[in-house]
Amino acid sequence: MQPTLPPGRWQPRNHAQLQNFLCKVSPLSQPKTAVFDWDNTCIFGDIGEATFHHQLQQLQLRLPPTQLHDALQKASAGCPQLP
Repeated sequence: MQPTLPPGRWQPRNHAQLQNFLCKVSPLSQPKTAVFDWDNTCIFGDIGEATFHHQLQQLQLRLPPTQLHDALQKASAGCPQLP
C-alpha cells in the first residue's frame, strides 16, 4: 500500500510529482510527519512582517535606537528615494 495525497486543489502535474515523491520517501511502516509553510498557508498574512510591525509599534526591538537607525540606513541605502 502506497501513501496517497488527496488531489485537493493541486494542479494535476504538481499533484503527480508530490505523489511520486511521497511514494519514494515515505514507507507506510514509518511514523508520518506533516510540514506546513506558515505564512499564507496556516494563517493569512506574513507572520514575520506582522511581528516586526508589532515590535516597532510597541518599541520591543532588542536594538538600541542608534543601532536600529544605523541598520535601517544600511538596509535602505540601495532603495530609490520616494518623491
